[in-house]
Amino acid sequence: MAELYNQEIKEDFLSQYPENTRETYRYVFIRSKATEEIIGRDLYTFSADEIILTLKDANHTTLNAIRHSWNIIKLYLDWSAKYRDTSINQAKNITMDELRECLDKSKKLYMTEEELIEIENKAANAQDIVALRLIFEGVGGTSLSEVCNLNYNDIDWNNNKLKLKDDKHGEREIEVSDRCMSIIKSAYNQDVYLKNNGESTARNPEAPLLKSDYILQNIQTNLTKNLNGVDRHTIYRRVTTLSESYNLPYLTPKGVEKSGMIKYAYDLYKKSGKLDNEELEKVADRFSVRKVKIAGVYKYNYQTLREFINMDNIKELYLNDEE
Repeated sequence: MAELYNQEIKEDFLSQYPENTRETYRYVFIRSKATEEIIGRDLYTFSADEIILTLKDANHTTLNAIRHSWNIIKLYLDWSAKYRDTSINQAKNITMDELRECLDKSKKLYMTEEELIEIENKAANAQDIVALRLIFEGVGGTSLSEVCNLNYNDIDWNNNKLKLKDDKHGEREIEVSDRCMSIIKSAYNQDVYLKNNGESTARNPEAPLLKSDYILQNIQTNLTKNLNGVDRHTIYRRVTTLSESYNLPYLTPKGVEKSGMIKYAYDLYKKSGKLDNEELEKVADRFSVRKVKIAGVYKYNYQTLREFINMDNIKELYLNDEE
């Protein structure tokens, strides 16, 4: 068992919890040990700035994991007030904006739905976020053709169903969330596009959209006359703009797709209590994953899927706050 800084006091704190909870909480102290050794004091004596430093040094890759560690530290500081000259819990003075700054974005690969919603709420254009939301919920296809081809007439507005058209693999239908439907409607109704996510300093910081029956639409310029919707390169450029605007290097169409697959697997896990091939097959069907030939039979490559759809990622992204 890994040693903790000020082991006896930490173990006393942990002893009040059930074994599973105790081991989860212990990992926070394993991560804090290096910072405690550098500063030369126990975590319960730390200022708010020192606690922030501890969270940064932990190299968390999700905001959910940071909040989880922060909540445990708050519990520890409440419990350890008897060892301090003050009852003030410095961890409670830390803001959500300061917690976001603790995120190790260089290592982050996947996002939670909550993080996606934050981007959706901040972005200047529904035309930008609609692609992210569609991809997150399973719309993709060959070269993102299901996203590019989505037409107003392919949408069952009463039942949240989309008829999807893949340039290579034909048609299928899926049901999406109310939030997705709302964003689709906003994107379709958008008339003016704000360049550079509303931060353009150009003489003309906005441009009219070429109106058509397609949900994703091109900007109207002297060179653009295409009324047949956008191509995948336009989607990539729009996602890159959001990535740069919010300093989110992990924000890519592929990263959003995998994040959506993890979220869908988590929803299935909540219902079934397991994450077996049965659940992975449902995820693969939803996201139109192509089958491969294995031992002469076409099937999903579950091993490849498990490289990112696994309990470690589900726990990191969604289960920490449920401990």
